[in-house]
Amino acid sequence: MNRVLACAAMIGVLVGCASTPQSPETRLRQENFAQVIPGKSTASDVRALLGAPERVLPPRGEKGEQWAYPYRGAGYRVFWVEISRDGVVRDASDSPDFDRDPRYRGG
Repeated sequence: MNRVLACAAMIGVLVGCASTPQSPETRLRQENFAQVIPGKSTASDVRALLGAPERVLPPRGEKGEQWAYPYRGAGYRVFWVEISRDGVVRDASDSPDFDRDPRYRGG
């Protein structure tokens, strides 16, 4: 009987861990950014891997929608993902976050 209760408790813990959403600090890492592959990854893939973007810029001209994922790396950074109109990643890049980093603010 004790073994059954112990097994049931362990299953409950494992299910809880599997269903707990990852924090942005856990998702927004170089290892995950490297999995975003232009021409192959889709918007759904990016959302599943990184979560919802903090900022979304609308398409302009030939450029697709721009998704911004701010994070703290070596300073304030933003991982940018461009999503084409057909839902495929067109470009992915990493840059300083000029809006958040105090080194880039006037003063």
